[in-house]
Amino acid sequence: MNAVSINRWANGYVGSTKKQNTVKKTEHKELPVNESGSRIPKEKSVVTDFIRRNPESKSRVMEMVKAGESVRKTWGAQSVDTQNMSMSEYQAYISNLLGKIPFAPSRPYDEETVFISQEGWEQMKNDPEYEAWVLGYTKVNRSVPDPFFGMGSAGSFAVEHFGASIEEHNGHGYSKLYGGSASAARSMFQAESGGGMTYRASKNRDIAKKLEEKRVEEERRKKKRLQKERQEHMRLMQQWTKQLTMQGHQVHDVQTDRQTALSFYETGFLFEM
Repeated sequence: MNAVSINRWANGYVGSTKKQNTVKKTEHKELPVNESGSRIPKEKSVVTDFIRRNPESKSRVMEMVKAGESVRKTWGAQSVDTQNMSMSEYQAYISNLLGKIPFAPSRPYDEETVFISQEGWEQMKNDPEYEAWVLGYTKVNRSVPDPFFGMGSAGSFAVEHFGASIEEHNGHGYSKLYGGSASAARSMFQAESGGGMTYRASKNRDIAKKLEEKRVEEERRKKKRLQKERQEHMRLMQQWTKQLTMQGHQVHDVQTDRQTALSFYETGFLFEM
């Protein structure tokens, strides 16, 4: 599924029934890091357990984990000791990171609500590899281009649920015109989003505007080229009709002669003057 969106903690924590706590300025100890720069889990990771039971999914799962590690590295959070954070601090920390993950430029209007269960929060806080998977899934998911961008797409809504393991994740999305109208789709999304962290992709609108301007310019050039080709086409057909007349043919139906000329022209016949 193609998901997407930006929060109010990093630019807005929208749609939550709880007031988001601000991260306090506390001193964090750094945990040991592995070769990839991520924190070493204190306990067995649910990611490792999932791969053990689903070896065929290892490549895809590790793609998500590495993407999540890149999110932490990009924002200088790869060695933060979340063990010394309170749960409210940790939730604000993750909310902030989720809000920094960009959406594909072709998704400037998308909105996404993320839910993490209490057990999910606990697992992420104590399992850096699973935390990376959640961040990485979000990064990869938001990076999927909208195939309908530039063709009247109004964007989409998405809702993602994360639990204490990969198996517990589920998500879905739908067009902002789902149900036949924008108001119907938004009402549905708002009803589903209560208590979650809602993110909007508005920060990508400048990029999207440039992409749309480029698309319009390409369409204009294509239309101009086709018009020029059509004019040349008509010139050749008129030339053919004129030549038939010069050769003594009775031109009773000019349209028929033009169709004849067109058939010759389209099959590669070249008339020599």
